[in-house]
Amino acid sequence: MLGLPFVPPPYDDEILGSWFARIALFNTPGLWRSILERLHVASGTVIDMVDWSSEFGRLLDILGTTYEEVLLSRTTLPYWLCFDACAEGVTRGTVAVPQLLNSKGRPVSALARIGVRHRSGEIRRLRYCPECLQADCRSCGEPYWHRIHQVPGVFCCPYHGCELRATCPRCHKALAVCTVGTVALPSTRCGCGFDLRRDCSEPPPPMFIKLARISLAALRSEVPRWERAQVRRYLLSELIRHANHCRTRDFVRDSIEQDLRASRYTTVLSAAFDVLGRSGKLLKLRTPGDQGLWQIQAFFSGVCAPECCALIAALGMSFELAAKSLRTGDSASEPRMGGQRLHLQSISINAARKQFAAKAASNPRRPSQAHPRLYWFLRLKDPLWLQRNFPGPIESEIPSIDSDRKKIASVLRDVTKSPDLRLGNVQSYAAVARARVRDGDWLHTRLNKLRRMSETARLAHAELGRRARVVLVAGAVLSIINAELVGDVSSKPRNIYQREIASVTALSRSQVGDVIRSNEELRMAIAILNEDRFRRQLLGALRQLQDAGKSLSVKTICNRAGLAAVPEIASMVQEVILGRTRFTRKPTVSPKPQLDEALALVARVRDRNRAHGRNESTAA
Repeated sequence: MLGLPFVPPPYDDEILGSWFARIALFNTPGLWRSILERLHVASGTVIDMVDWSSEFGRLLDILGTTYEEVLLSRTTLPYWLCFDACAEGVTRGTVAVPQLLNSKGRPVSALARIGVRHRSGEIRRLRYCPECLQADCRSCGEPYWHRIHQVPGVFCCPYHGCELRATCPRCHKALAVCTVGTVALPSTRCGCGFDLRRDCSEPPPPMFIKLARISLAALRSEVPRWERAQVRRYLLSELIRHANHCRTRDFVRDSIEQDLRASRYTTVLSAAFDVLGRSGKLLKLRTPGDQGLWQIQAFFSGVCAPECCALIAALGMSFELAAKSLRTGDSASEPRMGGQRLHLQSISINAARKQFAAKAASNPRRPSQAHPRLYWFLRLKDPLWLQRNFPGPIESEIPSIDSDRKKIASVLRDVTKSPDLRLGNVQSYAAVARARVRDGDWLHTRLNKLRRMSETARLAHAELGRRARVVLVAGAVLSIINAELVGDVSSKPRNIYQREIASVTALSRSQVGDVIRSNEELRMAIAILNEDRFRRQLLGALRQLQDAGKSLSVKTICNRAGLAAVPEIASMVQEVILGRTRFTRKPTVSPKPQLDEALALVARVRDRNRAHGRNESTAA
């Protein structure tokens, strides 16, 4: 059973990379590295978010936590979800964390690409607050890296109002650079002798302090109950209100929206921040002190979390006010359909009336077919208005909640179809449209249960495929070596490269590389085999000379093998000559015990993954 002698509890607002660094420090880096290797966890630098994998999940089990808890309390994901959450779907490895969308409104495929080093206001060096260093030493006895200090767009501490630093003010040496390896913990004194707890910077502009506090409120907020499209509509309505364009309750004309997105957005930001210019699709803003330029999106259509926080600060609002408006659906402009899905939980009755009237104009005789979800929303919430504006016989009686539940449950229980297909089919049922309005909690629970089943099946299928590729790669390695040992004596031993394995297995080079990197035993065995290539080459030359009836010497064997007779190669030749009587004309094993161990290790990897794959396939 894997375990660690001591797992220190994470501190308040401590980022994941800092916690991992303290765990490695208290348990020695060697033990921490061995745990990662035995669990096959990638040994790259962990700073903020990490993509889900079963290996990483086992590591978190050892540390006494879960992937969902780590994402919400030890990373900057809550900050991004406040502005870019997906209405449907959950993050891989979690139960209730919404999926994150990118600037184009598409699901993010890799969380590790979001945050510290991959967004506007990117952080290639970890930042610290001098006052927080002092406070951490007093309260915890040691300093650590804070989440809020690594959020893009945060250039001053929201607690103390002082400028954040990434380097020593005297020698300008970075405290921690984001490179491969364990993140270095912050220290209180630089190598040049400067006390990093001394604050010698100028007070930052008040707008940047406000921006930092808005970002902190977003980071510490709970999982949002709104989605990305609602946030954009709300911010657009606030821009309209700020520009005094919103004179009626009608939808804003496209020309006004285009003007706002193109010019009013940049005008509001330019009035609040020191904009130095524009480069393509980016605005360049001056930051406090010597922290360089902050580049943000110049167009409203491409904004993400940093730009949203900057816009909220520039409009003179607070995050609490924005969150309250998003929860209650109170905004100056009504929700628009566009190309987005309509979310009935956040739409008002007046907005539903306008949307449905526009849709039903194309099919006045059968209004329920114009937009079923809006029809049932109004049928349940405002039947008098629906009957008055669309007179005609009621198409059917409203089924009871129990009847709808039985209908939905029968579709979701259809085991002849995959979970994904069941999820797609059930969305078109009128019972689901009614349940979204009057039975949302029950429907949400049932759909989430099926989504978890779909995710479990997908993960099992992916694991089965991964093990099958491991079996193929291990078998290819064994076949390459055995072909050298028992094949034609004229064949020359060679290194085992990815292209060699790919040609045998019909896998791509990238697939072979992923298998080797993810399996430490297989990687070590291939390294041993490649290191022993010269010995195998000399053995092949010796066999060829024996078949030809020629004398055996260091010179003749080296010449036949095509190797220089340097001292190291000459000693190998002597070992091969002394051990030649132990082998037949076509030996089936290598003369070196280490090579035998490598081949046995490859065989064990192949057999173990083959057995696991067979068991998982049977269970499925």
